[in-house]
Amino acid sequence: MTHAVNSLQFEVICPDEEMSFNLRQNFAQTFQSEIAEIIEEVCSAHIGENENLKIDKLELDLGAFSRHTFGTDFKKVLSLKLERELTKRLSEIEPAQRQASGQLSQAEILLYFLVNGTLPWWTDETAVNLDEICADVFINQGNLFRRFFFQNKLKEKIWQRILWQLNDQSKSLVINLSADLKKVNEIFAGWIARLIDKINELKNTGLQSQFAGITDAQVINNEPIINDILIKNAPLIFSNIDDIEVLAQIFKTYIETVFIQNQALADSTITEFANISTTINSEFIANAALKQADDITEEQTAPSEYSVEEAVDKYSVKYAGIVLLAPFLKAFFDELNLLENGNWKNMDCAFRAVHLLKFLSNGHQLVPEYSLVFEKILCGLPVETPVPLNIILEEKEMEEGESLLNAVITHWSALKNTSIDGLREAFLKRDGLITKKENAWLLQVERKTMDVLLDNIPWGYSTISLVWNNYLLSVEW
Repeated sequence: MTHAVNSLQFEVICPDEEMSFNLRQNFAQTFQSEIAEIIEEVCSAHIGENENLKIDKLELDLGAFSRHTFGTDFKKVLSLKLERELTKRLSEIEPAQRQASGQLSQAEILLYFLVNGTLPWWTDETAVNLDEICADVFINQGNLFRRFFFQNKLKEKIWQRILWQLNDQSKSLVINLSADLKKVNEIFAGWIARLIDKINELKNTGLQSQFAGITDAQVINNEPIINDILIKNAPLIFSNIDDIEVLAQIFKTYIETVFIQNQALADSTITEFANISTTINSEFIANAALKQADDITEEQTAPSEYSVEEAVDKYSVKYAGIVLLAPFLKAFFDELNLLENGNWKNMDCAFRAVHLLKFLSNGHQLVPEYSLVFEKILCGLPVETPVPLNIILEEKEMEEGESLLNAVITHWSALKNTSIDGLREAFLKRDGLITKKENAWLLQVERKTMDVLLDNIPWGYSTISLVWNNYLLSVEW
C-alpha cells in the first residue's frame, strides 16, 4: 500500500552559516529517498491494506544532533518519533471509523472526480478504476449518491463527465439512483414497447414497406443508447420532468441515434411515434400523478449531507517532461489540421489535442480524464472541463506524433541514438507539480542524474508561451 504526504517541511537550527548552507544544499538529495522509506515502513506497520485514513498534520520534535553522527542518528530518531506520534493519533480514531474508511474513501474519490475532473491529492491514480468504484459505492452507499445526484441535477459538467467517463453498467446504476431519470427511463420503455408493436403490425400487414428492412423490431430497444440519451439530457429532463413535449422531443433524438445510419427509417419511426402520441399523452399525465408522492419521499429520505474536498490550484502530474516538446507543438497541430488562426477549430479539436499530448508522452490511448490535467492546461482548457474518454487516434495522427518525437531526438544531439521509448522514459515520464499563479502556471519538475543532458538542449523551456493559450507556463527543472 502506498502512503501519501502532501507537504513535508523540516525546520533546522544550525550553529553556523556554513553548516546551514551545506545542509540546505544537500539535505533533500541525501535523505529524500530514505525519508520516504521510513514513512512507508512506519505507516504500513500500523495502517491496514483496506484502511484509508487521513491525518491533517503531524509535528515531530527530533531534538538535537551531533554533526558527526547526524547521518545515522537522523534516520533512527525520525523513525522512532514518527511511529510514536502516528500510533498516538491512530488511537484517537474509533475502530468503526477505521473499518469503514476504505469504502468511504472510494466514495470521496468518485465524488471529487465528478465535481472537479481530477482526483484528490492523496489518491494514486494508477490504482483507480472508476467503474469498479461505481459498482461498489452506488450499491453500498446508494443514499449518499442519490442525494448527490439530486442536489447537482442541473450541473451540466457533472452529467457530461458521467456520460463520457463511465461505462454502460455504471450509467445504468446512476439512472436507478435518480428518481426522475428512472421515471423517464420507464416512460421511454413504454413508448418503445408501443413502437415495437406498431412496427410489427405494419410489417405483418405489408402496409409500410419502409419497415421491411427491420428483421427484428427489438432493434429499437437499445439500453446503452437509452442510458446515454438520458444522461446527456439529464439537466433538461430535471427542469422539464412534467413536460410531455420536451420528453417526447428527447425520445425522438433517441430514435435518430438508433437509426443514425438510415435517416429514412428514423423519419418513419418518428412519424409512427407521433401517430400514437395522443394515447401516450393521457397515460403520461396519469402516471406522473401516481408517482409524484413516491419520488418526493425517496429524495427526502436520502442523507442531507455529503462532502467534497475543495478543489485546489496545485496538481501532481506524471508526465511533466512533455513540456520539452513545446516548440514543436504548433507545427504538429497545424499538420493535423486542428488549428485555425492559432486557435482550436472547435472543442473536438481541442479534445483530440489533449489525447495526442498524452500519446506523445507515453504512447497510450483511451486515457481517463483524471490523468489529463497537465495536457488540458497545455491546450488552454480549464482543468474542470470534461474531456471524452473514447477518442481513438487515427493512424496519421500517431505517425505524426512519432515523427515529432524523432525530430526532438535529432535536434537534441546529446540524445544520439536514443529511441522514442528511451526519450519517453528518460525525460517525458517525470513527476511534476503544477501550480496556478495569478496569470500563469508554474511547473516544477522532478530532477534526475541524467538531467545534465538538458544543458545541451538547443531550445529554451524555462518559459513556455503557446499561441492558443492566454497564459504563460514557467518551468523549474
